[in-house]
Amino acid sequence: MGQFAAAGALIAALSASAAMADAPANNTALNIMKSTAAVQAGKCDEALPALEALWNDPEFQAADPDTAEQFRFERILCTLTQNGAAAAMALSAENEHHAGASIASYDLHTFLLLSTKQIPAAAANVEEALTRFPDTASKLADMTVMATLLAVQDETTRYNLLNHLERVRWQIHDPSARLIIDTLRLHGLRAAVAAGDHGLAELYRADMAPDGYMYALIEGDGRLTDASVPAAPVQPVVRAQINEVKAYIASRPTDLLGLEYLIGLERSDDDHEVALVQLSGILTLIAQNGLQKFEQPNAYPSLIADKAQLLLDLQRAPEALTVFKEGTERMRGPGTIDFVIAYMNALIDTGQEKDALALESHITLVAMNASQKRALAATEACAFAYMKDTARYALSLSASADAHGIAAIKPYLCAGDMDGAAAALIARINDPASRDQAILLMQDVKPQVPHSVRDRDYVNAIAALRKRPDVLAAAKAQDIVVRAWPLRFEQY
Repeated sequence: MGQFAAAGALIAALSASAAMADAPANNTALNIMKSTAAVQAGKCDEALPALEALWNDPEFQAADPDTAEQFRFERILCTLTQNGAAAAMALSAENEHHAGASIASYDLHTFLLLSTKQIPAAAANVEEALTRFPDTASKLADMTVMATLLAVQDETTRYNLLNHLERVRWQIHDPSARLIIDTLRLHGLRAAVAAGDHGLAELYRADMAPDGYMYALIEGDGRLTDASVPAAPVQPVVRAQINEVKAYIASRPTDLLGLEYLIGLERSDDDHEVALVQLSGILTLIAQNGLQKFEQPNAYPSLIADKAQLLLDLQRAPEALTVFKEGTERMRGPGTIDFVIAYMNALIDTGQEKDALALESHITLVAMNASQKRALAATEACAFAYMKDTARYALSLSASADAHGIAAIKPYLCAGDMDGAAAALIARINDPASRDQAILLMQDVKPQVPHSVRDRDYVNAIAALRKRPDVLAAAKAQDIVVRAWPLRFEQY
């Protein structure tokens, strides 16, 4: 642990100081050594007396306040192990108001509050941290901030906290998590604009501008942008994002979610070959060292699907289908539902709808969430459309509808029903809950790479759908600005 390395140097300094003063013993150095040895040996019961002695040790605090704080953390965590959550929480609350406390003490206490499901208290604790330590707010950990924001159920509390984070200029440290915080920021931006708080709105805009996806979304919302003002070039933004994430992954090569985010950015910028080389390298390392050596192992099926998708984009369909087939036969557990659905879509695109439907035996229906059930229904509907099975097509199309009763758009296009697809898209444009999705659906982006004749027809149908007069009129009525973007965004 880091504090133990720092403690070694401190012990030497304290011992030298004691020797020069001809002191018979140095209790601070002795307590550091005792507690360090006991904690490293996993003997919290033996460590606690020495840690308690160090808690308010003025010599320790004066010599190295940061390391002294870390040893207070050790006392709290050992108390958690030995005496339970209530005792540790009480000690942690006391530590936050210790003379040597920094914002790191709030990180620990918020973690304890979240782990004991005291969500409102966790939010209040982060608020207090931002108020007491605005100049060092940037040091709050991603987990502290994001877990609190996402756990809070009361929207007013959530966005008051988000506004406070904006004002003290807190930024997420993991660039692969940008999309999550920026999705929350978009809500904050809209609220600031509605409230006429131009200063706060500009802070939000500045924070989201380096995210190409969110920038396109903001520029497509006529309530947030001036349609007469051209958008700034977005490709340099995406290139900067790619370089930032690459640098992050270079320092954390076991971060699978970070890699997944990078692959998505590179695909949007047509860096398919580069993305495939990077991904294949990591998958080789996983095969050699075991998935347990990597962070977020549940992302593994998505990475295999990404490899297959990259191969499809590079017109290497037989290889892609082999990757899908082997993955479906080998993988089980979290993440595989989306993988199998992606495989089904790939088979349907290449005219193998019966084989696609047979893959449903690999899906555990009770494990599916509502979104996955809708995605599966939409995939089934496309298969039935191509098979001319109108009865099962209608049932699957109905099952693809969201909570507002709006069916998926793709099945209509698979069935050649442009009027039905237009009606579904217009319904999504007019549904406030689908506004962000509708904005992106309407943007004039580079089309997805077609993988087959059937897929080419589908890509062309999407482009035609977006340009229908009734669809454009609905978008204009809902203040959606249609702009052209030199990127490939997944839209349907």
